[in-house]
Amino acid sequence: MNRYRYIDEKGSHLHTLDEKPLIGTSTVIKVLSKPLVWWASGMAVAKFGWLDPKKNTPESVQNALQEGFGRVTSLSLPDYAKLLGEAYKAHSVRLKEAAGTGVDRHELLEVYVKHCIKEHEGKPYKDLNEPIQSFIDWAQANIAKFLYSELHCYSEKLWVGGISDVGWIDNQGRVIAGDFKSSKEAYFDQYIQLAGYDLEISESGGLTANGDKIFELENPIQGYCVIPFGGNILTPEMEYDVEKWRQGFKSTLELYKLSTSFKQ
Repeated sequence: MNRYRYIDEKGSHLHTLDEKPLIGTSTVIKVLSKPLVWWASGMAVAKFGWLDPKKNTPESVQNALQEGFGRVTSLSLPDYAKLLGEAYKAHSVRLKEAAGTGVDRHELLEVYVKHCIKEHEGKPYKDLNEPIQSFIDWAQANIAKFLYSELHCYSEKLWVGGISDVGWIDNQGRVIAGDFKSSKEAYFDQYIQLAGYDLEISESGGLTANGDKIFELENPIQGYCVIPFGGNILTPEMEYDVEKWRQGFKSTLELYKLSTSFKQ
């Protein structure tokens, strides 16, 4: 009987070892602050005429302000209350609108990598797939061979489990762990998450959801790559000082454990 098993009944997303729940890798990093707080507040005040002055011209900022002020001051009390409600939920509505696109692109990337592994001995091949074409072009120029896709992994020492999106050997012979993200750019916590997958794959190898071992590292992981696909161009962003990120994940895990035990 396999020790590891992934349970996804009713969206539980539960990694288990010896039938005991492991801490999810993506759950660990939730203890870190997110840049989305500022984004969400921006979505709310945009309803009242705000534009980010760092990303827009002074003229467009002023025009939006005047238009927003005129719209708000002409509202009745019930309409103003409605606008407040829209502002409160603006970030949630935007996330739901983007979710479909994010899922579609993630699936396209996953299908592409799996096809490379199955049909092309892991070598990136030329495709014409507009939503992910910029990544395909980058992969052809930088990746020698894809190693895995959607690999289950765990660390008994740290008591964590997860699913690593993708791994490859680059043109310099280095093993790289990658993650597809729906953001427009790479964030700090995403590299912490990749370090968790690194530690897990290094300890357990790669598994299926039912715990069958299907992958073993021949060489240590030497780099992390976040592939943000929230913008028009999918530009991978690299980090190579992996040891500091490994230590960062362990520290984050300790903070997570401390936060869950606080005042319990």
